[in-house]
Amino acid sequence: MTKTDLSPDAWNSRYQSGDTPWDLSGPTPEFKRLLDEGNLPPRGRVLVPGGGRGYDAVLFAERKFEVDLVDFAPQALEAALIEAARQKLTVFVYRQDFFALPELPYHACSYDIILEYTFFCAIDPALRPAYVKTAAALLKPGGLLVGLFFPLEMDKPGPPFVVSEKEVRELFAADFEITIEKPQMSIKARAGREFLGLFRRK
Repeated sequence: MTKTDLSPDAWNSRYQSGDTPWDLSGPTPEFKRLLDEGNLPPRGRVLVPGGGRGYDAVLFAERKFEVDLVDFAPQALEAALIEAARQKLTVFVYRQDFFALPELPYHACSYDIILEYTFFCAIDPALRPAYVKTAAALLKPGGLLVGLFFPLEMDKPGPPFVVSEKEVRELFAADFEITIEKPQMSIKARAGREFLGLFRRK
């Protein structure tokens, strides 16, 4: 198994071995800031694709959102359920392919918010146009994709695969109204290497 193996088994093996450099061991500070400052809808249904151990899912569940987490890795999903139970919160977890979700009525056109962090950069870059179409199909009209897009540069092969603001603007323009900002609460190792996108479904 190589670092460039993007199969479900490979991701699960990374969780089993602890090779999870993307894992912050807690909720994303920038998402918490957006909630605290009232920059997101106060309630609604949230999807966290590639949601890993569920820290962001639990954060939004704590704020009374209905939260669905999707990931390939059973090890991550189990950790997310344990964390939610520990805090006496409900998070619905699915071992499912993000790109297949629009085919399922429960998910299609159902979400007020999609949270994006370290999922867009982890998939094969050739799938990025499909990612945008999938996100658009899962959000309600007027729904938000809230994303930290990382990394702006890399000195070794991915994943994570490099993201640029220009590429993201071009990909999302047809289906979303785009706002891009500088994050205020990046973790130290990623400061200056990511940007915040608030994309509203047209």
